[in-house]
Amino acid sequence: MNRRLEAIMAHIPQNGRGVIDVGTDHGYLPAALFQRGYIGKLIAADINAEPLSKAKRTAESIGAEDVISLRLCDGLDGCDSSEVDTIVIAGMGGDTICGILDRAEWCMAREYTLILQPMTHPEILRKWLLDNGFSILGELLSAEEHRIYQTVCAAYAPDACAAPYDDAELLTGRAYPPEQADLHRALICKTRHTLTA
Repeated sequence: MNRRLEAIMAHIPQNGRGVIDVGTDHGYLPAALFQRGYIGKLIAADINAEPLSKAKRTAESIGAEDVISLRLCDGLDGCDSSEVDTIVIAGMGGDTICGILDRAEWCMAREYTLILQPMTHPEILRKWLLDNGFSILGELLSAEEHRIYQTVCAAYAPDACAAPYDDAELLTGRAYPPEQADLHRALICKTRHTLTA
């Protein structure tokens, strides 16, 4: 289990109704949830057939082919709102994630938790969330191969009164646990270097 997946799994409740992993690629996340005894529905979704074939092989390798549901679809288009309460979107740009969420207005309800891990443009994603009535519940960082990944956990809460994020916080976040202070400082330094290069 790599650190990026661990950061996502840290936000997923064990007794949820269901999880959809959008852009599942090899299907490692639903496979890991199955192995850890997650009792809700597990959906692996991807827009391309080849990644779903890989996800199928992953599921078969752990005896979960009858448990993990494979969906060939664009974003959340192949998911019924009653199937899940946790939506995971990782491995794509923040702007692309916003587009997926824009097309699935049903996720704008308090019963859903969004766990999002943008590869680029985290500032676009955070701004979209805050502008559309979502509250950022928590954030986690994970470092792999000289890159720092940001994982954002959010839920619809239009009446929340959290202080607005400034431009720097939109880029690098602020709701991290104290033990990630050093990693957050490293992210700020890397972001500053990128912006001034």
